[in-house]
Amino acid sequence: MRRTGRGAHLGVVHRDVKPGNLMVTASGGDPDGEGTVKILDFGIAGLHGAAAHGRRPARTGDVFGTPLYMSPEQAQGLPVGVAGDLYSFGTILYRMLTGEPPFHAEDVLAVLRMHIHEAPRPPHRLRPDLPMELSDLVLELLAKDPWRRPRDAAQVGARLAALLAGTGTARRATVATPPPAATVPAAPPPGPLGHRALEQGPVDIGERAASGGAAADALAEPVDVPGEDLPETLRARRGQALRWDRAGAPERAVELFGGLLPDVERLYGPRHPETLTVRHHLAVNMSRCGRHAEAARLRAALLPDLTAAYGEGSERVLLTRLHLAFDVGGAGHHRRAAVLLGELVGDLSRALGPDDPNTLAARHHRAAHTGHAGDPAGAARQYHDLLADQVRLYGSEDARTARARDRLAHWWERAH
Repeated sequence: MRRTGRGAHLGVVHRDVKPGNLMVTASGGDPDGEGTVKILDFGIAGLHGAAAHGRRPARTGDVFGTPLYMSPEQAQGLPVGVAGDLYSFGTILYRMLTGEPPFHAEDVLAVLRMHIHEAPRPPHRLRPDLPMELSDLVLELLAKDPWRRPRDAAQVGARLAALLAGTGTARRATVATPPPAATVPAAPPPGPLGHRALEQGPVDIGERAASGGAAADALAEPVDVPGEDLPETLRARRGQALRWDRAGAPERAVELFGGLLPDVERLYGPRHPETLTVRHHLAVNMSRCGRHAEAARLRAALLPDLTAAYGEGSERVLLTRLHLAFDVGGAGHHRRAAVLLGELVGDLSRALGPDDPNTLAARHHRAAHTGHAGDPAGAARQYHDLLADQVRLYGSEDARTARARDRLAHWWERAH
């Protein structure tokens, strides 16, 4: 990381950090000592200042680099800064720790789409012996938004050095109690509107939310990029809307995303990844405002385009279906929500596993909406089955288990 940091300090962005461009020295003549990892091949490197403003040696829109290790912004042909090199380093670190890259497929375009939209599986899920701090650092490096990654290579190096020296807390993942998914808690609050706490976008999986102070500072920053139709301007507007989103101001986020959507559709078209992202976040914040009927319409219109882009069984499509069902139920259509969730549970179980928190959340809400639709006995049966699985996964004293037990008792009494 010292080498990456030195390059960044000199204003150089590598743009093709990958295992094939790393070399381990074997002589003692280097001031850094034996065993130093050095970065080679600056053939497509650019100056940081030029890259940050879109003035690159290549044309804007050209895609260079290696797909397995390419940042989302580079995959879209957008300007690449130091954060792009940090993302690439994160993909290498992920592969070193787990034995596989975060995203891989036979089709190159599929890999690029994954970098832009899919969430990597947390490293500690593949290697339960990894310290959680190390797994968290990798996920921060792989954040979709460049500004959510560590600020520079020096910071990453310091955190890795602390872990190597054993100065971290060295929390390790456990198999018995899997951590909740970033998109959907394992046991959401009961009732038809309990899904509000669940709603984070799939593009946010595994990423850290900004602290309150940082978010407040970011909100004060004006969008000052010339040219209303320039990609950089639209990305800056999206970033500002996301900051309002993460600061807990969904009404303002709806206003900004709603104003942005016609412009990105005009520039990119309705199915471009940038447009799909804006449509998604508009629906997310509609839901957070309690405008569930409108959010459901947005998600229903979004689903065919997501399916065409990523496939029917992709996690992004499945989670959009999940939140569509939540919004249908939140709008008061309990019977329809129960049907949608019933159709989805099997698909989630096959794709993510029967014990995945998203699958369990779908089962919970299916039971709740079944009861609210007038079938308390059916709700009680579903909660009975869910409770058995939660006891197995979390133990009888866990709060999630207690909530399922409480809802089972509630619907059992209503049925009898």
